[in-house]
Amino acid sequence: NDLVKKELLGNGVSGQVYKAELNDMNFALKIIPYKEDEKFKKLIENEIRALHQCKCDYLIKCYASYILDNSVNIVLEFMDKGTLTDVLKVHGKIPENILG
Repeated sequence: NDLVKKELLGNGVSGQVYKAELNDMNFALKIIPYKEDEKFKKLIENEIRALHQCKCDYLIKCYASYILDNSVNIVLEFMDKGTLTDVLKVHGKIPENILG
């Protein structure tokens, strides 16, 4: 309840991502409109399970997920350098050995 939704960071096929704040810490809040559809439920369940189980320092961390106002809300680590597309615009193509 204390998580404060701030500005919109982006729109995707499945929903929107907002910058959010809690106790002076920034997060990314992914909001996906909930659908009463078995295929949707399975996709969201798999995404949330993968996010919560992933413990890799090189991937975005998932802190919480919940349903609020008929939407699935996923609280993620906030990355302040923008999207991968933003990074590519600044630095150009990234060599495969660096990505690896």
